Amino acid sequence: MARFIEVTTNKLVKELEETFDADTERLILEKKYLNATQVIQRGLEVCDKFSHHLKTIQSSFEQLSEFRRVPDTQWPDFAYEDLTKRVLAVRERLISNLAIASIQLAKIPSKQNWPDYFGQCYSVLAEECNSAMAQGNETLFRHLFPAFFSATLAAHDRLSSDLAGRTDQAALVYITEPIEDLFHVSGYALVYSELDGKKYWDTVKDLWDRYLSGQQKIKEFLESLNNTVNYRKSVFAILPRAPLRIGWQQKLEKRLKDEKILSDLDEYSFMGRRHIKPKHSSKIVQVIARGTMGTIFADGQDVFLAMYIAKRPEAASLKLNPSAESFLSSVTRLDDHIVEEEDSE
Repeated sequence: MARFIEVTTNKLVKELEETFDADTERLILEKKYLNATQVIQRGLEVCDKFSHHLKTIQSSFEQLSEFRRVPDTQWPDFAYEDLTKRVLAVRERLISNLAIASIQLAKIPSKQNWPDYFGQCYSVLAEECNSAMAQGNETLFRHLFPAFFSATLAAHDRLSSDLAGRTDQAALVYITEPIEDLFHVSGYALVYSELDGKKYWDTVKDLWDRYLSGQQKIKEFLESLNNTVNYRKSVFAILPRAPLRIGWQQKLEKRLKDEKILSDLDEYSFMGRRHIKPKHSSKIVQVIARGTMGTIFADGQDVFLAMYIAKRPEAASLKLNPSAESFLSSVTRLDDHIVEEEDSE
């Protein structure tokens, strides 16, 4: 039984590599992007199932190993770590091919009787960009973010076209959802870069710089982006993709808690001034880690607005929303050795 588990599992992982991985590569080369997307979606589902079931298989193998009574008898080796890495490698290549396909999917007109392959592709890229940073995968992020950036613009244009003529609140919220996703991912790229010493922000900043340089009236364009954020902040409702963005925030919060960086200010007196020793060399990380009730001080969107948009010369007269302004002010005031914050009252 132990040998059966070892041999069969290896065959299944090899079949995964030869089926979804190879078929996707072939379809991409043949420029059959819609077919490739269908295969990729099924492949990602299979990879997730493999990741889940490999743990169960390993547990079963270990239980069988308890029956081994003669140490010098040949016994199969269940290489759980190696199998897991192979499955993750397939998944990463599928995601990379999805990024390639997304550029072409955006050009295919949406049809009412077709599955929304582009919408699914966009959503996966947004999630995977954040996951790549959380997992420290700089190479994957560098490959995914440009595709996600393009998909964001395409999604915004497509929603604007589909909802043309509507000026109600719901329509405006849906049209601008991709913009907020992009702002959050861009802001978290700066935070994770500061946190881990990676170059996610270099990729993001370079792309934003090139995109804005192509705008004829940068000042007016930045004002439009800022007005979009302020409008969305004024909407008293749980926005459509808010749960996903909250998930990105919670993932960062957990990381900061696990590394004892996140400070819960409820531990300190709210009277007068507080002196909190920084737990990270980055000022941005120090400020964002000054949360209350286990939450961070600002989300990715506020970080992006404060540390990139507001610092551009064309944004000199821009009025940021209060949370972004507070973050910018805190970073500006921060001393290299101690964090000083006046009472919020």
